Amino acid sequence: MSFVGRLLGQKLMRSLSTNIPAFIAAVLVTYSAAAPLLTQLNLAAITALGYEVPVPLRLTTTLQDFLGLLSLYAPVLAFSLCLAFVFTHFVLGRLIQQSLFLYALAGFTGVAAAHLAMNAVFGLIVVAPVRSYTGLLSQAFAGALGGAAFWIFRQCISKRYNKQ
Repeated sequence: MSFVGRLLGQKLMRSLSTNIPAFIAAVLVTYSAAAPLLTQLNLAAITALGYEVPVPLRLTTTLQDFLGLLSLYAPVLAFSLCLAFVFTHFVLGRLIQQSLFLYALAGFTGVAAAHLAMNAVFGLIVVAPVRSYTGLLSQAFAGALGGAAFWIFRQCISKRYNKQ
């Protein structure tokens, strides 16, 4: 293999070994914030109807929803974050300096846009609380946490990689 081929291979491997773990962390952080927020918003709606929801039931429901939404909602979040981060890296990254704020904003926008797009195009609301502004903002905030996690993990991994 030529020198250029080896150089491109090393650059690609470094990029993958930095971005893939950071992306997985971002999805985990986003989902870990988004799923419990959805549960609590649903339980708040039940409470608003006059029913009491004791703390043990809140905890059990939160855990059940966390596990139950994993196969449906985590892929939606992963896809929306992937699009947002790719756009941020390749388009915005050439125009302005990449930063924690930029990736947090990308996560916020990506998750919000995914929900709005699915509703506009398919008439689909993946999770009921997103019908309200509070629900939509809660999920977008979870995306912002994921975007920040992506930036932080990527920085930590690349610093560790550069020390070797």
